Amino acid sequence: MSQEIIWDGTKACLRHVIGIVHNSLLEEWYRIDEKVVQTKAIERIEEILKNEQVVTVIGPPGCGKSTSIHHVALLLHNEENYDILPVNSPEEIKLYYNSECKQMFVYDDICGKYAIDNQVLGNWCRLSNEIQVVLSNSKVKILSSYRNYIFKDRQFSRAKLISDVYVDITSETYALSIKERSLMAEKIFDILVLFCGEKYFDLCLEVAHTDIIRDRFQLVSLKAEESKGIITVDPDKEEAYFDRISKDIRDGHLHNVFTNNQITNMSYQHKLFDYLKGNENNADPNIVDNSLNTPLHIASHTVRKLVCITSEAAQKEQCIEGFKQTVFFICRLQYEIILPTMDRNR
Repeated sequence: MSQEIIWDGTKACLRHVIGIVHNSLLEEWYRIDEKVVQTKAIERIEEILKNEQVVTVIGPPGCGKSTSIHHVALLLHNEENYDILPVNSPEEIKLYYNSECKQMFVYDDICGKYAIDNQVLGNWCRLSNEIQVVLSNSKVKILSSYRNYIFKDRQFSRAKLISDVYVDITSETYALSIKERSLMAEKIFDILVLFCGEKYFDLCLEVAHTDIIRDRFQLVSLKAEESKGIITVDPDKEEAYFDRISKDIRDGHLHNVFTNNQITNMSYQHKLFDYLKGNENNADPNIVDNSLNTPLHIASHTVRKLVCITSEAAQKEQCIEGFKQTVFFICRLQYEIILPTMDRNR
């Protein structure tokens, strides 16, 4: 058996094993990518890659270099069917190159993290001609990152292949705008809220702002579709949840209680009203919020087409589907209902 056949078999085995490792790594990239905010720098990397095969991203530690190149690689995988190959040395390009596939080789900290790795740099210089042969296939791209002080090292200029085309993501041109910073802050806030809700549910339920209770909590028993960032309330925690709703009512946060993200769900309405009927403090017909609005007044803004003049008339008028029980319950509590007549033909 020839050495060439043996080596071909070895490469096939290596590709299989490495493929398993790569897939595990890509799963982690996808998890992180859900939190990525599209920035000018990322858009510029995408734009350059349309015309260039080798692009390097530079910047100081922790500025998002790796996250940016991973995001762009995943984008090309999803939209243009590129195979992503996370690699650590130039030799691996030769090892994993497949002329039949679109390939994206991705390097993090390509020539060292804390100081330039002269051995790796030497390998890039030594193999540059062979890698250029691989790049003669237009379906191959190399996307890498390295720290700006590595880039400024005079030795690095020897590796022209990976130093000619670059994006400095912390330059004045690509620095984060106020809007991008705001979007990132929102993402971080979402992550923190979900983390606290999952790991410290009782504490979060007790101290969270009433807006979070309104928008982020959802009863598991409703069997409703879960959105991203939702904190689920197990059946054994429902009593504690409605205790918190009760507190919000007593504190005058009626708008958040009656515009809760679950309020259109009939099962939720029944659960809420059953709880309120069993708690006299919550059924006080004189309760109002800080703007002197009653629950029915708030509900009328939510349903938009609610037409009620008196509590007796309210049960005779047609209310928008999904809110009848809300109106009937509030009427049974004998609230005074004073709302302007609306155009019935709308």
